[in-house]
Amino acid sequence: MTDLPSGFKSKIERLNDYYRQKTRVLPVSGAGVPVHAGDLSIFHLPAASLLDLSTFSLHFTGQLDGIAANQPAGFPKDIDTLIDIMSIYINGTQIAYIQNYGNLWRILNDYNLSSEAESKNMPLYNSDPSVSFSMTDAGAITKYIKHPSAPAAMPINAANSSGFYSISRWIGFLGNKMANIIDTNLVGTIEVRIQWAQPWVLWGNTATKPTGYTLNNLTAYVDRIQWNNPHFESVLNGVLTGAGTMTIPYNNFRYHGGQFLNSSKSVVFRFQELSHSINGLLISFTDPDPNTIDVLQLANNVTQISDTTADVADDKNKIEGKYFSYSKCVERGDYPLLNTSKYFRRNGLGLGAQWDKDQQGCFQLMVNGQQNPSYKMTLSQIYEMTLEYFGINNVNNQEGINPGLRSMQHFERDFFLIAYPLKHLMPKDDDKDYYLISGLNSQATSVEMAVYLDQVRPTDATHSGQIYAFSSMDSLLKIHGGRAISIEY
Repeated sequence: MTDLPSGFKSKIERLNDYYRQKTRVLPVSGAGVPVHAGDLSIFHLPAASLLDLSTFSLHFTGQLDGIAANQPAGFPKDIDTLIDIMSIYINGTQIAYIQNYGNLWRILNDYNLSSEAESKNMPLYNSDPSVSFSMTDAGAITKYIKHPSAPAAMPINAANSSGFYSISRWIGFLGNKMANIIDTNLVGTIEVRIQWAQPWVLWGNTATKPTGYTLNNLTAYVDRIQWNNPHFESVLNGVLTGAGTMTIPYNNFRYHGGQFLNSSKSVVFRFQELSHSINGLLISFTDPDPNTIDVLQLANNVTQISDTTADVADDKNKIEGKYFSYSKCVERGDYPLLNTSKYFRRNGLGLGAQWDKDQQGCFQLMVNGQQNPSYKMTLSQIYEMTLEYFGINNVNNQEGINPGLRSMQHFERDFFLIAYPLKHLMPKDDDKDYYLISGLNSQATSVEMAVYLDQVRPTDATHSGQIYAFSSMDSLLKIHGGRAISIEY
């Protein structure tokens, strides 16, 4: 039936003798030990088990360190971005190592979001850090607006800057939707390593910046499956005894850090890549000063609010209802609308032109010396290509795009990204029940990538930043007899 169109397939399936159980996994790096910025957490997934990796999640409580009362501060938007390095080992062999994980997560999810999706994800995920809530034992809930102009009626302190958090939306091997079921009988120990980010991913008032953070009660969960199926067991036994090979495809990423550029984006950024399938490149720049903690990057209309008004309640309503609620800022078109830390700004300033000026090409890629494309792309062409990369260029609304990306000006200054495809592009709504490997093959000989960028606007200090790139690749995990594994990157 695999060759039939999906409309002809049976919609009713049955799994006999099937049982699913949620399993708790404590970190082997120290169960119950508080985790701080820069620490390493290590988890070993349950042995001799059939696991559903799509259910793997981390739960913890988080609290900021070193903040003063009544001073707004917080974790970055989407707590997933608190991860700096994610690596996976199977039987001691590294199969994935993703540096700058938080920025990659931010990039991928800025083009897979919507206002509705963000509202659904608010609890546990810190989807809207502009507000927080606390509750008394009697059930009274208080809302706190986290902005420097918030009046004394809404104090910010360590208690309401802490919360319950969960990370369950993974990139790479753990986020593999094509083959998320794995039997650890075949592979042995699966080890998940998480290096937590430095404090500069946080945000806070300039006067009293948080000095770090503490994560407590860090615990992982994953579903263990019991399924008594003779055919399935015979296939597994065949692999265990060396009679066959099982191949698991998964998406992988490699980070390439470039130089820091002062006042101008003109650069030639070179790096090499080796993979049997390079799907594409994700290229961007950091903020000019990403490692300095700053206020939440939300609305900047603070001068329109009086902090000294006698009617504090009215002042609170103005702030909450019109200005510093993220959803209201999106409605008004205020800027900046990152709703996260300055660290996650993708600064493309300098590559666009004013509307009344001729659009100039600013980007070209060279692959082993071959121009790709044969001309230099303008900023608007870069944006359109980026939408094509994520399969949302034919969408008639902002479904899939971060709501803060309101204009080409926002794209250039806050959300800049060159997403260059090197694979067959698939529609976002494609009924994909297969894994198509179609990327650039450089397995025999590494490919040299050269990114050519030209400054278009007059130079300015705000145009500074470090250039970086992620290579997106299809990797293959091959499981052989005797728990031997091999990787094709």
